[in-house]
Amino acid sequence: MKLDGDQFERQKAYETALYYLDLLYSKGMISKSEHLRETAYIEKKYKPMIVHIPLLNKE
Repeated sequence: MKLDGDQFERQKAYETALYYLDLLYSKGMISKSEHLRETAYIEKKYKPMIVHIPLLNKE
């Protein structure tokens, strides 16, 4: 798969936002429901070509 410039920028923004969202969740600063809601928002906003789907849902 090859990403054009716009796709690359959207993917980069998605990955960055997801990284910080995961960091907030791992530090207990947001709940699981907030994490799921914001993940959906980030996916809708950036429309990434590659989406991360968690294999295991940890509590």
